[in-house]
Amino acid sequence: MPLLVLARHAFTPPAAPGGSDFERPLDATGLEQARRMGRFLAGFCAETEASIDTVIASAARRTVQTAEAAAAGLGLPADAVRRDRALYASEAGDWEEAIASVPAEASGALIVGHQPILAEVVAMAAGTSALPALPPSSIAVFRPDSWEQLMPFGAPELIRDFR
Repeated sequence: MPLLVLARHAFTPPAAPGGSDFERPLDATGLEQARRMGRFLAGFCAETEASIDTVIASAARRTVQTAEAAAAGLGLPADAVRRDRALYASEAGDWEEAIASVPAEASGALIVGHQPILAEVVAMAAGTSALPALPPSSIAVFRPDSWEQLMPFGAPELIRDFR
């Protein structure tokens, strides 16, 4: 049974006036949150005999930085992060496509994106209309039967944040 982790990027300050939302970087707080996420996921995988070998992130700077820091905690190199432009300003269908793009042989996947769509996707994956609170650096952990399984997957095994 694969492990699917849906994550919101870590904390980033608002864009400067006239600045690009897409290019907003994590600040020191956000980088530490992302590192904590990676360390937690490494421990969680060890405890549950799971692994994450696929990492996908929205192509926005803050999501890539979050994914790279979390990947490092999992022992994966930064270049293991696959950027998916469709996850920026996305819809639920874009997330379904990202999940469907996980290789069939993958043990686990971490997919990092943005609010407000992430809460909608987590609710869809859980088979509920109740939107979870997902502050920056939040994760929702699911165990689909296979990568071919369509949502819903059932209740998440875990939802938490790293503030």
